[in-house]
Amino acid sequence: MTSILRRKAATVAFVVLALTLAGGGIAVAKPGTQPPAEAAQSLRQPRANAQPPVTGVERAAARAALARGEAGTLAIGTLYGAVVEQNPVTGVWQVTRASHPGITVTQVGVGWFSVNFPVNVATAIHTATIGTTRSLYVPPSGEIASAPRRDLANSIFVATRTSAGGNKSLPFHLVVHPVV
Repeated sequence: MTSILRRKAATVAFVVLALTLAGGGIAVAKPGTQPPAEAAQSLRQPRANAQPPVTGVERAAARAALARGEAGTLAIGTLYGAVVEQNPVTGVWQVTRASHPGITVTQVGVGWFSVNFPVNVATAIHTATIGTTRSLYVPPSGEIASAPRRDLANSIFVATRTSAGGNKSLPFHLVVHPVV
């Protein structure tokens, strides 16, 4: 009786292994669902966890924002916030609402933004969410991530993507909180 159960257990294990391998092979062989334009975009700008290098234009914009703001770092209890949207006429991404003067944005790639603040935000906590200021409008679904901008103490790097993970420029809200 035990030998029959062992054979059945071995057969079941073999079948499960075969189905697992077959299922993985089907998933690998499945064609991509990205449209050709997004597939080409992902080749030009890989989805990596590394930020792109800071450009001269971006560095100049960050310095200009810092020059317009208060000297020093964030004061406890002060919140800085910005809404970044695309201008429907010019197509340029810009800060449409800001908590303080001097907050600017530089688009550094498709779905990649550097938001410049008039103070040092290198040690601040930052929160970003996809959103817009347009009434009765639900923004497209997607993903968003934020991090301190590489080599710029007064900038936050924001990356927006589609729900499938492809880089896509989406409108967003960003709030920066000082740390105690």
